[in-house]
Amino acid sequence: MKHLILTISLILFANTVAATSLSIKHNKKLPTPYELITKGKILEKFTDKQGNPSYYIAWDKTDDFYECSLGFGYVGCVLMVQGTKAPKF
Repeated sequence: MKHLILTISLILFANTVAATSLSIKHNKKLPTPYELITKGKILEKFTDKQGNPSYYIAWDKTDDFYECSLGFGYVGCVLMVQGTKAPKF
């Protein structure tokens, strides 16, 4: 019985260590959909298949491109292209 409990605890501990070491760590502050629509640069406005207004938006602070869709009671934004600014010398 002790071996079974020890084996189970070792498996759980190993899975926990593996999960924490593979977690993504970043300090990039992602904009909210409200910030994207009000402060981002709207590149193109179109309607999706359901007839909801959608936008391609450039977020100048990080050089990212988003697609935002507006619907009845929701706003959804998806990161399309992620870029980084080159350092200035």
